[in-house]
Amino acid sequence: MKIIIGILGLIFFSIFIYSCDDFQFVAEGIECNTEYNYDEHVRTILNSKCSGNNTSCHVPSGQFPNYEDWDAMQSTLSQEGEDPTQSKFYDRVVTKSDMPPSWAAEFALDTAEFKILRCWSEAGFPKN
Repeated sequence: MKIIIGILGLIFFSIFIYSCDDFQFVAEGIECNTEYNYDEHVRTILNSKCSGNNTSCHVPSGQFPNYEDWDAMQSTLSQEGEDPTQSKFYDRVVTKSDMPPSWAAEFALDTAEFKILRCWSEAGFPKN
């Protein structure tokens, strides 16, 4: 009886997870069906995961590219080339998924944050 209840629990949990909008997986990865921009969506993620009060990595005085404001962020991205999927930001956050680094678990991106950063990058890093 316990096995049957456990199996039913797993089935219901799976249905719940795959019914959420932030978990819309397709063959190539996460589907980008919403337009995201820096002002409304990305700034808060970068400030909580990469710069701001919680971390000192991507700040003006740090050794890594500054992600604290649009001007600093844009100049870093524009130096990477025309194709946004060839940028260093896209490579580290989306392709390699090694940013934020695995040793900084408290800064790990959840699925929704990853989706926003990936879709924003692929759209050419729009500001607003």
